[in-house]
Amino acid sequence: MVMSFVPPTITLSVSKNVSRYSLTRIPRAVGHSNSKRRLVMVSGPPLPERKLGFSFGSFSAPIELQVFLDYCCPFSRIAYLKLVDSIIPAFNNQVLFVFQNQIQPWHPQSALMHEASLAVGLIAKEKFFDYSRLLFEHQDEFFDQNCYDKSRRELYGDLANLASKIHIPEDKMLNLLHIRGTGNDGNQVQSLMKFAIKYSRKLGVHISPTYFVNGIEDTAAGSAWNKEEWLERLRPLLQQGHTK
Repeated sequence: MVMSFVPPTITLSVSKNVSRYSLTRIPRAVGHSNSKRRLVMVSGPPLPERKLGFSFGSFSAPIELQVFLDYCCPFSRIAYLKLVDSIIPAFNNQVLFVFQNQIQPWHPQSALMHEASLAVGLIAKEKFFDYSRLLFEHQDEFFDQNCYDKSRRELYGDLANLASKIHIPEDKMLNLLHIRGTGNDGNQVQSLMKFAIKYSRKLGVHISPTYFVNGIEDTAAGSAWNKEEWLERLRPLLQQGHTK
């Protein structure tokens, strides 16, 4: 005799998390003693499709230098230009630089600048660092005093126009930045912004720039550091790695 049944559904609530997970228990069928029971997760909180951040350098490098930078921060500008122009190249593929978007909310336009960079990352990931350079080199144009009377739409237009200098189509940029739906539905890079903000909050990042060396915050490092100071700081780590 063949018996049929509908497997029960179990709802699991996770404390301190608004997400709910629906689990389906698939019991052992009659007449099949070797069948295994299993739980199937059918829903959960959103997760990023790839590792967060944008990398510059060799992925096989023994040292990862993760830096949280804000496009509207003068100190981040100093740090970024030094890192990509002289510091990272000086290590000859021994250091991987990872750019993490650090949105500073006391400059409202900062969020729009980061949205624009993430849009470029979606359109042409290989141009992210070129666009980041443009944002830092033109950051004065997006300071508070120069943006006070501009609308969000106007600022998106300025950011898209800036991207056109590295051959990113303005219409593609604006399409990703366009506000969809109604209410607070946001645009097509909103989820990426949320992941970036959540990640920095989890690590307790507040100021920009903030540096992490192989996953550990380096509070000694600063934007004023030059190539020689970074070499002095990181060379011992490379030497230790070779002796192990």
